[in-house]
Parts: sequence; C-alpha cells; structure tokens
Amino acid sequence: MVLSSVQNIFNILVGKRENKRLSRLLLLITWLIAFGLQAQEIHSTVTLDTTDGTLGDVFHVSWVVDHPADAALEFPLLDTQVATFEVLEQGNAAPRPTASINQFTVAVYDSVGPHDFPNQTGFVITGDDTHKINLPGFRINIHSVLTGQDSTFRSIKPLHDVRLPFNWWILFWIFLVTILGYLAYRFLPKPGHRAHQKKTKIVITPPEDAHLVALRELNALGETDFLIKGEFKLF
Repeated sequence: MVLSSVQNIFNILVGKRENKRLSRLLLLITWLIAFGLQAQEIHSTVTLDTTDGTLGDVFHVSWVVDHPADAALEFPLLDTQVATFEVLEQGNAAPRPTASINQFTVAVYDSVGPHDFPNQTGFVITGDDTHKINLPGFRINIHSVLTGQDSTFRSIKPLHDVRLPFNWWILFWIFLVTILGYLAYRFLPKPGHRAHQKKTKIVITPPEDAHLVALRELNALGETDFLIKGEFKLF
C-alpha cells in the first residue's frame, strides 16, 4: 500500500505517460530500501553460561533472534546427538515482542579438547513469506578431570538423564504379536494332531489262562460222545 501511494504521488508530479520508466525505477528503489530495512532487523546471536568445563558438565545455551514484531520464528528440533555433543533438553523461552529465544542444554562425554557445535538453520515467517536464518554455532573447551596434584582419577560425574518420549509403537506391536500368537495357538490345527486322530486304535487283549483253555477243550471233547463210542485208550 505504501509503495502504491508513492507511485501515485510520483505519477501526479511528473506525469504518468512521459515518465513511466522513471516511475518504475523509483518504485524499485523504494522496494529495495524497504526490504533492506526489514532484513537488517533480523539478527541472531548465541550465548553460553561458560565455554570451559570437564567431561560430563552441563552447558546452558541460548539462541536469541531479533526480528520484526509481525514475524514468527521456527527453531530446529535438535537430535539427541549433534556432532560430539549430547543434547539433554531443548525448549523455547517466553518470547519477547521483537525477539525469540531457544534454550537447550548440552554435555560432552567423548574426549577432552575443543568441541565445535555446528551452525543450525531456523526459519523466519512473515505473512506468506518464509526466510532462512543462520543460527551460529559455538566452541566449548573440555579439560581433563585430573589436576596437577592428582595421581589417580577422581569419581567421574554420572551420566545425565536424557528425557526421551515414550515410543507407543513398540507397545502396540508387542500387544499385536501377543494377540496373534494366542489366536494361532487357540484356533489353528497343531502339527500331527489330525494324524494322531486318524490312527487305528489297536486293542491288545491279554492272553487267556491255561486252565480255562483246557476246561473249554475238555467240554468240547465231551460233546463228541467219545466215551460211548469207545474212542479212548488206557495209558
């Protein structure tokens, strides 16, 4: 709206037809100046509570980005491991009207010496426009836990509790596999079960006692009238 007003005023002063090129040039210069002033208002800095420490020390870091009041800033979501740094916590501080602050804590467990945190990329959103902004990295010097008077290692600082979100997908898959396993065991035929059912049952009868067999044979012999017919001999 401001640019169109400038163009209308200039057209009235110099004439729209005769100075069309000059009007466009003035409009372009005005737009570049306005864009340059807006771009100069966006500035990012990084602050640390200290740049020196030992293995396991926690360092508090803040990114501060100054931007126009009508702009919004999106900070990157850092991984739990960035270069040689362990990212312990990350969160946004209470925003100011013309600035956004992202605070996070890091620690180094790898080795002593200088450790460089790489630059990151944020996004400034103004209306329908989105622009990238460089978030500067930093260097931390890690010193040994031993001093000149020490002859043995002191107690190393314990690892910090890194808060990770609970993975509900793992619980879901465990539950699903358990249900499927139960259904398979309950309803699917078991190997060898049908073959066992199809086998002919063989009933083994115990042998008959000898005296019962002899008595039965004697009764059968008596029914043949061998005594009447004299079909016997003395021994």
